[in-house]
Formats: sequence, structure tokens, C-alpha cells
Amino acid sequence: GSGSGNGINITSSISNVTIENLTVTNFFNGMNVSTASLTISNLTLQNISLSNNIRDGLYSDNNVSYSGLNIIDSQFNNNNGVTFGRGVWIQGAGASHSNINITNSQFNSNALVGFDLSIHTSLNNFTVTGSEFRNNGDAGLSFYKGHTSPAT
Repeated sequence: GSGSGNGINITSSISNVTIENLTVTNFFNGMNVSTASLTISNLTLQNISLSNNIRDGLYSDNNVSYSGLNIIDSQFNNNNGVTFGRGVWIQGAGASHSNINITNSQFNSNALVGFDLSIHTSLNNFTVTGSEFRNNGDAGLSFYKGHTSPAT
């Protein structure tokens, strides 16, 4: 990419989708999931790299609920925005999340956080197995409740 726009844009509810064997670099967001009141059901990201983007590797806006997100053998590294810079940032005011599984993936050297999850309503069944969260500016893995603006 040219440092602007989104590499992958999801603006409607989806179900049973797999994105695999893909590298997305040098965009504003590597992947953007945005528009109010979406439901993402059974999304699998396998062997993808959403790295070296201006803001976030994967950015998900408010009111997007996840029911089945599987991240497998993937990299979310070196996302280095000035006030952002997360491997994954799932906001979530008004959203519920369940069945989020991270397996054998990397969330390293992001400006702020490796994997940042806002929990405004509920989170059920979150699992991390064999993954790395290293050298991120603020935290490797962060769960927070009560706000939608970036942590500072």
C-alpha cells in the first residue's frame, strides 16, 4: 500500500469466512472492520501478515460484535501509528465478543499494544495458545472496559 486507505475493508456483517496466505503492509490499517452494528461470525485469519501499517494491523470499530474469531499462524508486527499502533484493536462499545482464539501468532513491536480488546458488554471464551506478545510500547495483551478512545 501507499500508507493510506485500508488493505482489507469489511463494512457488512459476515459469517463463515476464511482469509489465508496473505500479506498486507504499508496501509493506514491493514484490515478495517467498520460500520455500526456489525456481527462477525466465524472469521478465520490463517497465515496472514498485517504488519508495518501506519495505524493498526487489524482495526475494528465500535458496535462490531465477534462470535468466533480465529487467528492462526499469523503476524501483527511493527504497526506504528503516532497515537495508535496496535497489532489488533477491537473497540466494542455496545458489542459482545465470544469464542476468540489466538494460536501460534505474533504480536510484536507495535507502537502501543499487541492485541487490544475493549469489553463494554461481555467476553466469553478467549483463548491464547503458543503465541508471542513482545516489545510492544504499552502492553502485549490488553483488556479494558469503559472507554472507546485510545489508551494513552
